[in-house]
Amino acid sequence: MERLAPVLLCKLEKIFPPGFFNPMQHMILHLPYEARMGGPVQGRWCYSIERLQKILRNKCKNKCKIEASIAESYILEEVSNYTTKYYANNLTSVHNPPPRYNAGNPEDESKLSIFRGQLGSASGATNKTLQHEEWRTIMLYVLTNLSEVEPYMQEFNEQFWHESREPTLEEASALLRDGVGNDMPDFISWFKQKGTTDESMSADLRQVADGCAYRVRSFKAYDVNGYRFHTASHEQSRPNRRTTNTGVFTPGLDGAEYYGRIEEIYELNFDGSKPLNPVIFKCHWFDPEVVRRTPNLGLVEIRQSTVLPGDDVYIVAQQATQVYYLSYPCKTVQRLKGLDVVYKVPPHGKLPVPNNEDYNIDPNTYDGEFFQEDGLAGIFEIDLTEAQVMEVDNETGSD
Repeated sequence: MERLAPVLLCKLEKIFPPGFFNPMQHMILHLPYEARMGGPVQGRWCYSIERLQKILRNKCKNKCKIEASIAESYILEEVSNYTTKYYANNLTSVHNPPPRYNAGNPEDESKLSIFRGQLGSASGATNKTLQHEEWRTIMLYVLTNLSEVEPYMQEFNEQFWHESREPTLEEASALLRDGVGNDMPDFISWFKQKGTTDESMSADLRQVADGCAYRVRSFKAYDVNGYRFHTASHEQSRPNRRTTNTGVFTPGLDGAEYYGRIEEIYELNFDGSKPLNPVIFKCHWFDPEVVRRTPNLGLVEIRQSTVLPGDDVYIVAQQATQVYYLSYPCKTVQRLKGLDVVYKVPPHGKLPVPNNEDYNIDPNTYDGEFFQEDGLAGIFEIDLTEAQVMEVDNETGSD
């Protein structure tokens, strides 16, 4: 291309008038040489800097040292921008503004474990009345996931479990949910009664023990700890949508990883002196038994056609991490059919905490292979006859 570019320009000069030619046409002479000497253009282009000329010039404060002033200001802004992304939410700066959600008085925020976090609605609310069984399932999930309630669960098991052995996980769950029968209370009723008699119980925990209202607020979108989640029905109703915000991931107590999509978003209401309004996600969970993992690649594949058996479909919003499911474009390979690759989404405006192990790679012991993309196949040629080449050589005076 470097050899034939002058020939191409000479032929163009025979066709077009001189007014057609400007520096862009002349640049064709230099591009092959630059590509041969400098490599791919993405690593050295200046288009982004050209678009920033006005912004960069406004950063100049010292007219005597304009280059140094622009460079110093740009580097200072870049360093402050990236470092402040690691700050905690309570350390505000120009690049780390105060949180948009739950920005009220910190004294009003509950100290209970599942009530902490930055939350805020991103859509209008509709009122919904829960059925009794759904209410019991949600209440039991809230109580069993509160670390402050664990001593009371142990006390309940000691009082009503009469076997000589310890209960299994299924037996302990059944005991909390149904009690031991014979008109004996289940854990929800027992804990509510405990809240009226135990003076050592905190005011917030006593308010939770009294139970939430059957009437809840339902949302289509909610912001949680840097993520924006949508329900699946709201996602499907958006025409020409450009984002997907329904995927959710949460780790299980048994070490399993659960992937799913959000179906409902409920904001509960525990009546009392302090506003306690935890947010609950009702999810469609995929069966974790059919999740396929490739640990050396960090690859996780799920099947959205599967369903997790059972009624344990609720999680507290703060336990959710957003994920995105991407199907394989290849539809002919049998082993890829029905599989989706899981991509974890980082919170908006926050960077992951650096890991020192990422910077301690010994190239002498590294087993992996660094990927280098090969050049594109094919060649580019200008097909000229020998007579035409001689004619151009005579006109340009080249050897």
